[in-house]
Amino acid sequence: SNEARREKAQAAKQAEADKMTIACLWDEYEANKADSKAINTDRGRFNKYLLPDFGSKEPHEIIRLDVDRLRMKLFKTLMPQTVKHVMGLLKRIIHYGAARQLCQNLNFEIEAIKVDNQKTEDLNPEQLKRLMEEIDKSTDVEAKAIMRLALYTGMRRGEMFKLKWNDIDFQ
Repeated sequence: SNEARREKAQAAKQAEADKMTIACLWDEYEANKADSKAINTDRGRFNKYLLPDFGSKEPHEIIRLDVDRLRMKLFKTLMPQTVKHVMGLLKRIIHYGAARQLCQNLNFEIEAIKVDNQKTEDLNPEQLKRLMEEIDKSTDVEAKAIMRLALYTGMRRGEMFKLKWNDIDFQ
């Protein structure tokens, strides 16, 4: 009958409204973390990277392959540290929902990404020669000494400023 169809449609609508998708969990998470300093950054990451692929999914619908595909897609265009932050955000959102019994937790663990963003750039001989010439032209004796010390030792600014005479071994 029409009444049965209407009731069935209404029940389906209600079930859809009660669905705790990643987007709904994000809304709850965002409201709870409104005073966090990082919420604006997290909002940008969620909207740009998580919402398109996971926004309409419930956590129990997500499989490891979905997460791996997202990770590979992000690695193609983003730095490893950014991918790590996006994956961490997804993990935090789902754990937030599970801890408050809003949804089921994932039946697998999102693997942590190891990051080594260290990048060392050396001056080529021509650049080093020009830099040394500019240092020699300087009239500020202290700045010349600090620049030479940094170049010859590789020390950072903070390390140089904390030096004491008993730190120096002339032998």
